[in-house]
Amino acid sequence: MTVEIDRLEARAVQLALVNDYGSEAETVNRRLIELDPTNVPATTRLAKWLVKHQKEDEAIALYRLALELQPTNQIARNALFELLPKEKSVGAKVGC
Repeated sequence: MTVEIDRLEARAVQLALVNDYGSEAETVNRRLIELDPTNVPATTRLAKWLVKHQKEDEAIALYRLALELQPTNQIARNALFELLPKEKSVGAKVGC
């Protein structure tokens, strides 16, 4: 299984580097998460794919999961900051 994970991870990174958000990117990252539900990079890549395909609610759920798995993950934090403008304005009102 490690060989499959390594192969999939390499392909997922290749696709991300060229900003390829086609169906292969979705398939590869979903498979990585299926094989390892704690794979934060695959989770954030799939979340970005979901944003690109106008599935923001699903993306938000995955970015939140990524933060549960890795609370210091800046990719997930920054993406949520962009996706949740209402929470930004509420935070500003209460001095956060």
